[in-house]
Amino acid sequence: MGLNLMRIEEKIRPAAKIKAAADRIVFSTEARGLISHARAAKAERERIEKEREAVEAQIKAQPHRREFQTLPSDWPPGAETRLHASLGRFCARFRLRNELWLAGEDYESRVREARLAEGLPAGQVNILDGGVSSQTPEQIEARKQLALQRLNAAKGILFNISPKLPGAMLRLTVDSLEPYPREEDMLKHGLYRLAVELGFLKIYAREA
Repeated sequence: MGLNLMRIEEKIRPAAKIKAAADRIVFSTEARGLISHARAAKAERERIEKEREAVEAQIKAQPHRREFQTLPSDWPPGAETRLHASLGRFCARFRLRNELWLAGEDYESRVREARLAEGLPAGQVNILDGGVSSQTPEQIEARKQLALQRLNAAKGILFNISPKLPGAMLRLTVDSLEPYPREEDMLKHGLYRLAVELGFLKIYAREA
C-alpha cells in the first residue's frame, strides 16, 4: 500500500518536473532583477539627457545668445567672445559686417585713451604704458592732446548724424549697455560711417 502511494506521488509530481520548476523560478527571479536594473539605467540616462537639454536651453536663453544662433559670415574664428559685450551682441543681432564691429571697438578705444590721458577712470585699456611714466610734462600733454583729437574726430562723425549719437555710442561701446530700440537705426548708421571715415570699410562697400 505504501509503495503504491509513493508511485502515485511520483506520477503526480515527478522529481524532474520539480527541478525544472525550481529552475524556472530561479531564472524568472534573475530576469526580473535584470529588467529592473535595465529600467533603472535607462531612467538615469533619460534624467541626464533632460538635465543636459535644460542646461543647453539656459545657455541659449542668455542675453548674448537669445536673439541669434550664428554669427555674421565674415566674422573671424573665435569671434564668439565678442558676444560678452553689448557692441558684439548688437552687431551680431543685426548681422553687421566685421568692419563695423572694428569701428565700434576703435571708438571705444579712443574714449578710454582720452580718459586715461586726462587722468580719469578708463576701465580696461588695450594699450601699453609706452613709457608714459618716464615722459616729460610736455610729452604727456602732447599725448593728451593727441588722444583728445582722435576722440573728437570720431565724435564729430557721429555728431553730424545726430547730436544724440555720441552719447548712444558711448553707452553701447564703453558702458556696454543694451541700446534703446529707438537708437538702433541711428547706431547702425553711426557704425557704418565710422567704419568708412576711419578706414575700416571702403566707401563703395555696402552695409550688410
